[in-house]
Amino acid sequence: MTNTTAQKTTRPSGKLIDFIAAGKNPSRVLGATERWLLAQPADVSRRSDVIHPSAMIKSDWCHRAEYYELQGVAPEPRQLTMKQMLTFEEGHRIHDRWQTTFGNMGKLWGRWRCLGCNFNTVGLKPSSCVVCFSMDMKYAEVAVESPKHGIAGHADGVLVGFGDPLLLEIKSVGEGTIRWEDAGFWLANDSDFKKAWANLKAPFYTHIMQAQVYMKCLEIMAEGTMNSYPKEAVFLYESKVDQEVKEFVVPKSDFGIMELFDAAALIVKAVADQTPLDCNINGAELCSKCKAY
Repeated sequence: MTNTTAQKTTRPSGKLIDFIAAGKNPSRVLGATERWLLAQPADVSRRSDVIHPSAMIKSDWCHRAEYYELQGVAPEPRQLTMKQMLTFEEGHRIHDRWQTTFGNMGKLWGRWRCLGCNFNTVGLKPSSCVVCFSMDMKYAEVAVESPKHGIAGHADGVLVGFGDPLLLEIKSVGEGTIRWEDAGFWLANDSDFKKAWANLKAPFYTHIMQAQVYMKCLEIMAEGTMNSYPKEAVFLYESKVDQEVKEFVVPKSDFGIMELFDAAALIVKAVADQTPLDCNINGAELCSKCKAY
């Protein structure tokens, strides 16, 4: 009688599947490049000990999942495809271009970092670093926070010299942006980007809400000081198709965001009390975000 041992095989999944698929690409350049990009470590620089404005303004913001993330039980970093990486990189490039322009105009207020010695200074763009005298200054945006609500993030900037101070929000807009932000508007414009862009007369709802959270945080940060804070936000939408730009100005308003700040305060208290919150999305059934916890 012969004993046989069955070998257990494990099928590749997730990131490994993408990596293998990239290797089968017949391209001489892009296949190898995609494999290199997929092999890079996932970006884990995003803080997990604070509530991010970009998360809390979304309709699927789960208070229970946020509680566990603040406890340090963060989900696995999401692996991006090469297309997604290039899309994000293009967005960063557009931000840098506008911030560089406004900085050189002497209109952009915020934190500036010296690329020579990493010294940070707050204000308008300095002509050179006060420590090492390097003229290579990089805009590090505007920190916004409300510690009592556990909220922290970075706004694209604050503009001065165009009347009252303006919170700056820069958005690169493509077909995917419109489909994601307002599917009804996209369909109403026959799924045609040029038509939808021509009919775009106001910022998207989530963009407005995020700017309102930023302005509220800046108001809270200014409490008890003589510092001013933006009471309007300017949105610069740049078309990914032809670089046409639209400008929208929206006044500060607490409407619709105070409930978000109240929820954030409850989450902070729950963390302090070590008491998990119920899922506000799907109750006892839990939602896709908090089921993992």
